[in-house]
Amino acid sequence: MTSAHPRVVLVGGSPGAGKTTLARALAARLGVRTQTFDDVVTGIRAVTTLESHPAFHSGRSGHVEYFTERSPEELIHDAQALEEACWPAVERICVSSRASAGFVMDWWLLPPRKVAALTYLRLDAVWIEIDADVLERRERANDWFFGASDDPERMFENFMARSIWANSHYAGQAQQSGFPVIHQPGDRPTIDLVDEAVALLTDR
Repeated sequence: MTSAHPRVVLVGGSPGAGKTTLARALAARLGVRTQTFDDVVTGIRAVTTLESHPAFHSGRSGHVEYFTERSPEELIHDAQALEEACWPAVERICVSSRASAGFVMDWWLLPPRKVAALTYLRLDAVWIEIDADVLERRERANDWFFGASDDPERMFENFMARSIWANSHYAGQAQQSGFPVIHQPGDRPTIDLVDEAVALLTDR
């Protein structure tokens, strides 16, 4: 990434990996705005229904019931369906960026193979891969999230199974697609991750 840096930099990583923190710090370094795609998903859910857009409403019962009652396999299936349903919006945002000053956008279901196919756009991407035990420790600290469940351990295990899948699935796909992957062992400060991201993107 030279001084004429890509208009769009996409940041992927599992829930809890630190992608949003990295995206904000990277945007500040580049002097561009930042966007988390989760906000876009929230907006889509607000103007759609289960009948019109089922992939966006799989957790309609509420996050506590959803992560407690759904099996890891079902959670992963729902995540893949959401990735597929969201991709047109991700691509449209990237296309519209050509007329903007640029931005950094993060999302946990960012599909590297589809990003790699956008060869006609001026963009780049980086993924974070976090050690699974570090991710588990981070999520264990979120008592407020799991404590509301009648079976908090089951909820935690289901949630973690999906997160660990996303962590390895998207990082592996990113490497196969030729995108840089940043390793987070748990103790690396954000500034180090930003420095590595800039260096890796410059080398592409």
